[in-house]
Amino acid sequence: MHSPKFPLKAKSLKAVVNVSRLKSTWKSKVREDMRRQAIPDPSENLDFHTRLDAICTTIEAEVLSASYIPDTPTRFLAEKSKGLCRQLVIPSVKDALILQTLSDALWAEIKLKAPTKKSFYSPGDHQFSKMIKGHTSEYGPINAWLAFQETIFGFAKSKKYIVVTDIANYYDSISYDHLRNILADLSPAREHALDLLIYTLSWMLRQPDYMPRVPVGLPQSNLDAPRLLAHSFLVEAHQENEWVNLMGNAA
Repeated sequence: MHSPKFPLKAKSLKAVVNVSRLKSTWKSKVREDMRRQAIPDPSENLDFHTRLDAICTTIEAEVLSASYIPDTPTRFLAEKSKGLCRQLVIPSVKDALILQTLSDALWAEIKLKAPTKKSFYSPGDHQFSKMIKGHTSEYGPINAWLAFQETIFGFAKSKKYIVVTDIANYYDSISYDHLRNILADLSPAREHALDLLIYTLSWMLRQPDYMPRVPVGLPQSNLDAPRLLAHSFLVEAHQENEWVNLMGNAA
């Protein structure tokens, strides 16, 4: 069921979720990302790939008719050091494709809103996100970090070691309301796409013991889309930091 105004929203959604974009995103990103999941498909989703045209046509029709319902994702615990575990989420191929397509459309506008030239954001398809021989891109591109160091601190020597810091519970504390507000400010032309994005993400929320879904916490997944959405928070933080510095200099 959809609202009487949904046909108008569908025209806006079609500019983002259409057969051409879905096929391109699958071939350039999602197919390879699904191969790198902790629990990969034994046939590497060959059935999806061989029927790509028909499946993308079906996905577009579902989205534009308001009948799209995400599938239940695969959820499991991955052991970390000292007996700790991280909860990982593997969405279905269809949901991963929709999520990545929406995120890429938003990224096209978000990258234009970087507060300063010293801001670095790093989706996997960016030119400074390529893997460096002998390193891994699992936790993000190393080239982006080096570029940041060179610009901010004036050095960029490569060493045989790297220190990685992590923000505890960062993904788990991201509110969907806050996320939508930030993205709406950065990408005002994608309002209806944002609705679909939050709708898709909400189906990936943890819901134990028949408890109601609480719209907080991005899914941790080996996909580029959640990382990009988490990075969007850095835009607001950087803008606030620039404002504080400006007020401090004025005083």
